Amino acid sequence: MDTILREETTELEASAKLASDTATAGDAIDSANNASDAIDATALECANNTGDAAPVAYEPIENRWEVERDGRRFILVGTAHVSEKSIADVRQTLNEFDASAVVVELDADRYKTLTQGNDWSKLTISSILKQKKGMMLLASLALGAYQRRINPDMPTPGLEMKEAAIIANERDIPLILGDRAIDLTLKRIWRCSSLVERAKMLGVLFTIMFDDTKMDEEDLEHMLNDEGGLDKMIKELAEVLPRAGHVLLDERNQYLATNIYFAPGDTVVAIVGAAHVPGIMNCLEALAADQTAYETKESKAREELKEISHLPEKAKWTKLLPWIVPAVVCIMLGIGISRGVSQGISILSSWALVNAIGAGLGAILALAHPLTILVSAIAAPFTSLVPTIGVGFIAGALESTLRKPRIQDFEQIQEDSKSLKAMYKNRFIHALIVFFLSSLGSSIGTFIGLPILVKLAG
Repeated sequence: MDTILREETTELEASAKLASDTATAGDAIDSANNASDAIDATALECANNTGDAAPVAYEPIENRWEVERDGRRFILVGTAHVSEKSIADVRQTLNEFDASAVVVELDADRYKTLTQGNDWSKLTISSILKQKKGMMLLASLALGAYQRRINPDMPTPGLEMKEAAIIANERDIPLILGDRAIDLTLKRIWRCSSLVERAKMLGVLFTIMFDDTKMDEEDLEHMLNDEGGLDKMIKELAEVLPRAGHVLLDERNQYLATNIYFAPGDTVVAIVGAAHVPGIMNCLEALAADQTAYETKESKAREELKEISHLPEKAKWTKLLPWIVPAVVCIMLGIGISRGVSQGISILSSWALVNAIGAGLGAILALAHPLTILVSAIAAPFTSLVPTIGVGFIAGALESTLRKPRIQDFEQIQEDSKSLKAMYKNRFIHALIVFFLSSLGSSIGTFIGLPILVKLAG
């Protein structure tokens, strides 16, 4: 499951529109270019030695698959988004084949972020939290940092996609952004997941913030080429988070495969994360097996994509869920008061104490400003009864006001997200951590407090 997270975190990072460090990224691309140039130079030297115009002798690429269907050739390059070797594989493949189209595992927003970057200074903590994007942004930063810690030598994950796009544009090859919008994918994951799965996802997010795993190029290549390794990891993901795994992998495999199969021309080169390759191959086989006319087949396939291109509607009863906790508290309080004012006060004070301690400890763990800690503890008992606002919103907004992010905080977001210590020092990231941990503490307090109330009222 960890490896799948490593493959997917580039997409999560781009959904938060992280700024690309193009100057440093150029070094990584140059190293890949040098590797490819070395191959070409070796082949040219061999040709000069023999006196013949011999074709370039390319080294075989282990993590590349070719399939011919319906008179067309599809070349899939499976990559690790933090591997410089993957950049070289992309360049060699596009030099080796006369591609009629290049499909990359990107959507429009990720492509723009990867090629142009973004201005973080336009964002404010309050606006992010009001749009309910705080958790997604923090997850993107944490997962992206985790990926960069895996391979510190890779300045920006996903450079193999950027390299493919650069080459396609330079050679006027049609470039297809073949993936579904990552924002939609993340929303579908959350919407389709059960409460237990959501709790597991938050647990994974909390864990990777403290993870210091590192991998070198040899480890990454072993991960890509180990027979059955990726299949096993995908199965592990599906077992731990079945609905999230289906949305993250199966649905996107279908999306990518459709855009690959119906890309123009007879030689389509696709650059995708290695974890997607088996699923995409199965989808390509299914499309090829359909014997209907090409136009009919494409129309049918595009209609099927519409089914996974929108958020599923919430069941009507789920709208009542946010009000269950307030209702239970009020009922228990009413029962307590009916048995005596002192018992009612005991129930109310127990509820307030548990929530205050949970939110306060979360804020303390986040090293929040003392005033933020105090306000979080005071507000938590009330916000836990009001579904329209959470204590995390109050804590995060207050922290960003008391410790207003500086220009250097925005400029250093990518660099500071590489270590937990630097994340705490960066005021922008720190405010998000305060938001997350105070929210988590209050939620824990709520789940601990409900049984206590039931016992006191019983």
